Amino acid sequence: MLRQGLGTVIDRLDRPGAVVRWRLAPALWRQTGTGAASSLACLTVRADGEVATALGHGWEAPRYGRRRLIPLLEIRPAPDTRTIITAVRFAGAASGD
Repeated sequence: MLRQGLGTVIDRLDRPGAVVRWRLAPALWRQTGTGAASSLACLTVRADGEVATALGHGWEAPRYGRRRLIPLLEIRPAPDTRTIITAVRFAGAASGD
C-alpha cells in the first residue's frame, strides 16, 4: 500500500529460512534499531516474531553485462516468524504521529 510518501509491504512466510532483502537507493544509509534510514527514506521493520536486521551491500544488474554494488537491508526472521511488515517513509512525508 502506498499513500502520501508512505508505503507498507507485508511479507507472509510459509517456511523457515526465508530472507527478505531490500535494495536501497544509493545514499548514506545508517542502521537503526528497527531498520535503516537515510536522507531519502526510513524503513521500519516489524514482525510477529524475532528478526535480525543488517545493513550491507549487494550486487545489482542495471542491464545485461553490467553490475554495481548497492546498499541492502537484510531481514533474517527466526524460524517461527511468519509475517514481516516493512514501513517505508520517504523524505518529506508527514509523520502522522
